[in-house]
Amino acid sequence: RALRRLGRLDEAQQQIEVALKELPEDGSVWAAAAGVAIDRGELDRARDLLQTANVKTPGTPQELVEAARLSIKTEPVPIALQKLRRAIAALEGNPLMLRQSEILSLRKELARLKHSESPELDSIESVTEV
Repeated sequence: RALRRLGRLDEAQQQIEVALKELPEDGSVWAAAAGVAIDRGELDRARDLLQTANVKTPGTPQELVEAARLSIKTEPVPIALQKLRRAIAALEGNPLMLRQSEILSLRKELARLKHSESPELDSIESVTEV
């Protein structure tokens, strides 16, 4: 994650490839690969990687986060909002997931998305009610 945040996507991709070889059945690794693909704008590849992640270990917080990120770029706003809420709930509901920065980032994206579509989204509850 740190390399992705720093924009060092080639290095992140190299680490993901090693992890996929070592942990091919771990859906979280496939989801992380999808995250790199999303950052690179490879949305079809990201979708394929997320499908694999979902088959390997369905519903992991990492998979839900990356599915939400992909949804923001590819699906209608109401669907993206729903997926963002699911991802936030998965992160907040898992005591082992100490990823407050990721939750904050998703909440900011939720707020940005909500406000980017003016009248249509005025009735949607505030970010703090997720």
